[in-house]
Amino acid sequence: MLKAFAKVFDGYGSFFGLRHPASRLLLFACTMLHPATGLSGLECAALVIVTRKMLSFPDAGGEIEIVNGLLFGMLIGSLYQPSLASITVLALGAVLIVLATVCLTDTLSKGWQLPVLGLPYVLTSYLMLPIASHLGMAPLTAPLTAPPRQRCRRFRNPRRNPRRNPRPAVRVAGCIASAGPPSPRRPTSTRTPCTPVRAPTSAWPGAA
Repeated sequence: MLKAFAKVFDGYGSFFGLRHPASRLLLFACTMLHPATGLSGLECAALVIVTRKMLSFPDAGGEIEIVNGLLFGMLIGSLYQPSLASITVLALGAVLIVLATVCLTDTLSKGWQLPVLGLPYVLTSYLMLPIASHLGMAPLTAPLTAPPRQRCRRFRNPRRNPRRNPRPAVRVAGCIASAGPPSPRRPTSTRTPCTPVRAPTSAWPGAA
């Protein structure tokens, strides 16, 4: 038990290349400022060590394997609340980290002489985060909701309602909205005015 905790404690230091015990203890204390995140990282790192011993894999990854477990555990702890589903996700993630570390060590390190670094953590996160979302795990913080949209009220003439005087920008917007396109004018009539028709005057009877 003490050896496993010592390996996990060494993993905190190797994350930043710290070798002094005081610096590792300080980094461990910083992760515990958020208890859910710190405990999830510690749990996943311990599960990585247990899984490697159960599967009888050699210690090929070294401390980088524990660092990937710490990162994945802190990722799950910072996103979801502690529950049985989160423990299941951490256990599956620890198994995937161990398997990915062994496979990548055989291919990258031995074949092309490349370091594994955080590639097992990245691959495990891409595989386990969709599974965690489908399990219905409760998020650690409530999602932000947008305030309800307010309907725009019609522009009111301040002369009709002197108590309510809208702002100048609202006045301009209301004037533009109420202006609209000009209404087409009716064509003017081209008819000439009617002139009265006078009846012809007849001669009086007996006129010469």
